Amino acid sequence: MREFFKGWRRKAGVILLVMACVVTAVWIRSSIVVDFMHFEIGDRFYVVVSRRGVLAWDFGEYGIDDQRAGFGWRTHEAPLDIGNNVVFSRSVMYWTPAIVLTLLSAYLILWKPRKRTEQDHA
Repeated sequence: MREFFKGWRRKAGVILLVMACVVTAVWIRSSIVVDFMHFEIGDRFYVVVSRRGVLAWDFGEYGIDDQRAGFGWRTHEAPLDIGNNVVFSRSVMYWTPAIVLTLLSAYLILWKPRKRTEQDHA
């Protein structure tokens, strides 16, 4: 079994597979609860929301219940109405990174290295 994990490709493939599992778990969680995180960096107020299979983020001057704090994290039972004036210009569906990470990890894990010949060593 140790020979199977020789080299960096298969080790990286296993790490990417674990990352794909984590993204999939968060994707399933987003259909049950809504996670809302906000924080300030400098003069900007950043908002990250995970809900209904979408991870959305933006920056601006808004938050849940108009609370502005240095950092905050809230979890709500789905669905959460965070206001009609909040439009997230940046978002990604969770299935996109989950599929990309799974395919890349499958390639790295199942890829068979070619046997080296004496010409390769020269």
